[in-house]
Amino acid sequence: MFFDVYRDLCKSRNISPSAAAIEMGINKGTVSIWKNKGTVPQTPQLKKIADYFNVSVDYLLGNEEKPAPPKDDE
Repeated sequence: MFFDVYRDLCKSRNISPSAAAIEMGINKGTVSIWKNKGTVPQTPQLKKIADYFNVSVDYLLGNEEKPAPPKDDE
């Protein structure tokens, strides 16, 4: 679920998932793990990704339908 949301966000910015990860300082190999093993990033990475795409962590995790911007307390 996470990777599908991540991939769609990357597509909306016309950037590959690996390139987006590199821009965020995340190892591009980590993206393969998310995709192939269906894992979810740890909290610090989730926050970094949410900030990069200006969405909430809940949206990344599939708990919200709209990509609402993160709240200050997330």
